[in-house]
Amino acid sequence: MRSLLRAECNYAQEGPQALTISSRLTVADGGVDAEVNMDARPPTPSDCIFRAGLTGFQIKSGTTFKPWTEGAIRGELLNSKEELLPEVDRLVRRRGRYTLICTGHDLTPQQRNQARDHVSALLRAAGHADYADLVEVLGASQLAEYVERYPGTASLLVSDPVQEAWVLDVWQGDAHMSNAFEASTEQSELIEQIRIGALGRNKHVRILGEPGLGKTRLVLEALKDPGIAPYVLYFPHGSQFGQTKLFRQLLMATHRRPLVLVIDELPENELIDLWRHLKSRCGYLRIISLDHGRDETRDDDILRLQAPRLSDATIKQILASRVGESHEIDRWVAICEGSPRVAHAVADNLVANPQDLLRPPSTVPIWAMAC
Repeated sequence: MRSLLRAECNYAQEGPQALTISSRLTVADGGVDAEVNMDARPPTPSDCIFRAGLTGFQIKSGTTFKPWTEGAIRGELLNSKEELLPEVDRLVRRRGRYTLICTGHDLTPQQRNQARDHVSALLRAAGHADYADLVEVLGASQLAEYVERYPGTASLLVSDPVQEAWVLDVWQGDAHMSNAFEASTEQSELIEQIRIGALGRNKHVRILGEPGLGKTRLVLEALKDPGIAPYVLYFPHGSQFGQTKLFRQLLMATHRRPLVLVIDELPENELIDLWRHLKSRCGYLRIISLDHGRDETRDDDILRLQAPRLSDATIKQILASRVGESHEIDRWVAICEGSPRVAHAVADNLVANPQDLLRPPSTVPIWAMAC
């Protein structure tokens, strides 16, 4: 729920300061687990889980809590003295919306209406009349409508939410994405350009450059931004993307959902075909594609960025971070030819295989790619 509410705040163009939610599940919460306080500007999207102004959430998991019964609702709103719990009282005195989320039940219309009626009746009995329009009850099906907007959040609920693609947490667990990373000035500039492109008006950002320049890692670093991460899906083999279930789902989409789709190793000929189908569907969809070959296509909706080679000083820094400062490091800088991937391979071998510094690492055929 924290991930979902944070993502919804970003969707509504509001920062994390609008959300208050604690991970301390055993601490008394006064009847409200989370609170979102939204400014009236910019206008909150109509399909958000909250509205402009103040919303308090009470979150109930499991099947033992039955919100369609008066006793269950009474236990969430009132204390032993039949008074409103302190945070519920504070919420309704400020005319905030009260939203009860029940993750353990796929509520029927009757159960949902009964739960809303019980909440409204108890608030009315406590002196807060005309509150029915400020009460909401959400079951598993309603919650899913919001969660499916964010692939990264959906992955916390099911084991395989999107076939063939990786959410950001899975992507950054890859061996080449989890090693130490310190961006050079040129790389930092490119990361910022990618981040602006993903958040801005560019429908498609295309990253080009020779193998080993760290294009994929730069894109990952840009998309770790909390305002982008929940929307990210990564597809590692672009030449196969046109045959995937995900591609067919995008073609059949009838409504707009925020999604940042990263397609790696997408050659020019495949790009032309995919972009022909997806260009007109880029409402909230943003595409980031990567390739190391030629790209002579032109399109005003595609922002093309070139991955930089690293300077000798940066390559030396990568080597020194692994093996320490040494006068012999300068001998290996030239071998790397500005490639961070080669620099990491050489550093690994300086540590593990000093007798064979050009041995390829087990995770990638690096010298074949370099050729």
